[in-house]
Amino acid sequence: MKILLRYFLIFAGVLTFAGCSEHPDDTTKPASVEFRFGVASYGGEGSETVFDFTQHMNRIYVGERLKEHDSESLHLHEYSDLEPFVWQGQTIMEYNVSSLLPQWYKFAVYTVPMIYPGDDPRNFEIFAERIPGEGSCNMADYFIDYLPILKKGAGATAAVSEMPLPDGDIYRMVMNRWFRSDRRIKENVVLHRVNGLLEVDMGILVDQFYKRVNTVTIELVTPTRLGILDNNVDEVISSNPQRVRFTTSPSDMKPVPEAQRQHHIIRMNLLPCELTDAKIVVDTEGGRFEYKLRTGTGNVFIRKNVRTKLRFNGMADGMFDVRYAGYGNTEIDVEDSWNGGWTKSLKNE
Repeated sequence: MKILLRYFLIFAGVLTFAGCSEHPDDTTKPASVEFRFGVASYGGEGSETVFDFTQHMNRIYVGERLKEHDSESLHLHEYSDLEPFVWQGQTIMEYNVSSLLPQWYKFAVYTVPMIYPGDDPRNFEIFAERIPGEGSCNMADYFIDYLPILKKGAGATAAVSEMPLPDGDIYRMVMNRWFRSDRRIKENVVLHRVNGLLEVDMGILVDQFYKRVNTVTIELVTPTRLGILDNNVDEVISSNPQRVRFTTSPSDMKPVPEAQRQHHIIRMNLLPCELTDAKIVVDTEGGRFEYKLRTGTGNVFIRKNVRTKLRFNGMADGMFDVRYAGYGNTEIDVEDSWNGGWTKSLKNE
């Protein structure tokens, strides 16, 4: 997997402890570390897009074990924003921390979309705690609120109406490190995409439905919170499922020359999950069609850093395909027919 060498530096200042008990005086010489972070496989198929940290919000969480906590809890020292700046045309990140005690630490680094422009304080509500305002010092009590990203909606592409997919990618690295007294560690670390993507290709709608299609809506239940920890196995810990709807208004392809007609494609970024209650609703001038997203052997899955592609082949049952593929040019070797997983119902209006 190609790694884009866009790095930022961390650590060389003073770490401020927040909440719970502070460490007693320690005459041991502190440790220090320099991390450089890059982003793996950024961009779409064949894309050479360079990741721009200035368009994301960036945060680091630092946790450790303290006797004041139970054996399963980690004390959260501090969560801080990594401020980007541009130097010689490149985006650089720098955050300074020093005086690390020679012991074990957990680091969780995240870069998330800039939902609102500029320095809108609502951006920082994405980084949230389980009980708002409590000021918990337990690392497990902090999460990323994905709902503002979902509310930005889905993106669709059609011949004369371009609706680009809003930025919904979250990249992270959660890692454990031991530090020794009076030692400095330098390390390059790669951040990986946590979310997946659902892509539904509805084909050329004028060829699929007898009447003009007014709207195409995907309705599903999906997690809306992402825990900052990973159970030490790179697991995506999600919670708080909610029902969301993505509605697109396709362009009328009938007056467009047949050779120039394009597929109506709906894309949406989602946290990994099993789609247990999902459907597509197509409202046409001749009626309403509902298609449930399910298979005869199980449900459709959203996986981290994987595109779940669905292809609509027509109004008849049993004519649907599902494929799980990687981002960029990396293909995961899975391709299955969807053997009638969607069932159709027509409600005349």
